[in-house]
Order: sequence, then C-alpha cells, then structure tokens
Amino acid sequence: MRVLAVVEDWPDRGGGLLATELWLKAACKEVEVVVVGPRPFPPCPHLPHPLPHQRPKLWLTRPRVDLAKFDVLYIPRYAYHLIPTAKRLGLRAVVHLHGYPTYLSTGQPHEWRYEATTAKRLYAAAAAKAVEALTDRWLRQADAVICVSRAHCARLEKYRTVYVPNPPPPVPQISAPRARRFVYPWGPRPFKGPHIAKAVAKALGAELVETGGLPRGEYYYAVATSKALLAPALWDEPYGYAVVEAMMLGTPPVAFARGAIPELVEGTEAEAYLAHNLAEFAKAAKKALEEPPPPKLAKQAREKFRVELDRFLKALTG
Repeated sequence: MRVLAVVEDWPDRGGGLLATELWLKAACKEVEVVVVGPRPFPPCPHLPHPLPHQRPKLWLTRPRVDLAKFDVLYIPRYAYHLIPTAKRLGLRAVVHLHGYPTYLSTGQPHEWRYEATTAKRLYAAAAAKAVEALTDRWLRQADAVICVSRAHCARLEKYRTVYVPNPPPPVPQISAPRARRFVYPWGPRPFKGPHIAKAVAKALGAELVETGGLPRGEYYYAVATSKALLAPALWDEPYGYAVVEAMMLGTPPVAFARGAIPELVEGTEAEAYLAHNLAEFAKAAKKALEEPPPPKLAKQAREKFRVELDRFLKALTG
C-alpha cells in the first residue's frame, strides 16, 4: 500500500499543521507514505515541489509526480483538485479536514466578514460561490473525509465523513509557580475573540499574555505558569489544540461551549470553566483567577487524549 501525501505550503503554525506532522510521523512507520510539497515531514520520503497555499494558485498547480504509482491520495489541506484525477486512476482519495473547507460549511453564510484584512474580505466575498461549488464537487468524490471531532463531522455530514480525533501533542510536564495572569493562544483574527480576552482580563485587573508567534517550548511554559487560558472563539472550533494543551498542563481553559470544545473538556475538571455567554465567560475567568488550579485536570487530560493510530490508518487505507 503506497500513499502519496500532497501537502502545500502551510504559512501558519496552527493545529492543522501540528496534527499533520504527528500523523505522518506515526503513519510512515506502518505504511509507505511519500510526501510531495515544499517542506519535508520526517521520517517520510520527500519529493520537493513548490505548492502555494492560496487555493486559486494551488488549484492551477500539479505536482510533478506519477499518481498511478500510488494506491492512496492523502490530502491534509486544500489540494482537492487532484481528487478527480486520482479517482480516474483508481486511487483511494482521502481528505483530512482540520477546519471547514468553505465559508458556508461553517453554518454562517457571511463568515467571510471575519477575515482580518480588507483585501481578504473582498476576495472572499467575491469568490465564495465559485469556491463553494468547486470544493463541494471535489469533496463529494472523496472516498473518505476525515473530521477531527463529532461536532466537526456533524457540519460535514453530506460527505463520507470518518471521525478520527487528533493525536495529543508532545506537551512536557512543567511544574512552576503560576502568575496572576491569563494567556490568549490565538492571533488577531476577530472570530477567535481577542477583543473578548482583552476586555475580560482588563475588567478583572489581570495581565493578558498573547502568545502568537512564540516557539512551542516558550508557549507551553507561558500556559503552564498562567492562571487560565482564555479561548473565546466566536465560531465552532473544529478541534482546539490550545484547549487540549492547556488541559495537559493543568491550566483550565475558559471557553465558550461551541464546536468541539464541549467534547474536549467532557469528563474533566475543565467542564467547570465552560461558558454559554459572555457573563458566564467572565465568571469562569474570575473563578480561575481567584482559585487554585484544578488538581486532577492534567492527569485527566493525559489519560483522555490518546493516539488512535489504528483508526487513522483504517480511514487512510480503507
């Protein structure tokens, strides 16, 4: 069984890239996986090829590789345009979604208004319908569309979805005093709620550390030495590595009960910090600031989140 993973340029260091690194590292030890794209994913063999991350440019690009030599085409990001060719050649086509493929699939038809810059908003508004139609047509041809949470799968139920939870990140155990502060893990994109995190921290008289761009080791230390992680996402998070990492470090995540977040905290002490509105969010943040951290949270999280490699390989190879 030979698998070709097509991974284009990935400009951010978000959860999708982390999950792809972890899955490919594990899968390469079990099946033959070759990665084509601009960056390697050790220990998999790598075929260097420039693949832009912007979808219109990407969809006009064909990697210089003979698909007929493979049994499975694996797409962990946006290279959906290769699915029809793969199907004509008799390959199994597997798409691994770490987000939502289009704006409308979020359940919010005007999600493009959440884009950070005017140029991106104009492009998204103009291209939304065409992108929707192309993406939908290609994804319907895929043999499997891997989704990363049950809530994520529910949004994408019109495709051949397979639920495979993300593997846990390699979070170290850190024991250090906690400062009277919060940490905010995401960047400035409005749908991630940075304005809410800043307002709540200011109202409670606490420092807010924004960790965007920090190396992973420094990020983990910042989370482990803070009273809580503020995760006020205003959309349905498909997964939420920031929440998982905080839990594994024993730091309570204060988050809205949307998307995958309720699944991630279910059965742990982090459930006590789940909010359904802004007032509850502020109350949970105050609780985290004034009380000791939940003593069992780190142990609960490390036991809950496991690598389910068999499930991933079954979805990959059929």
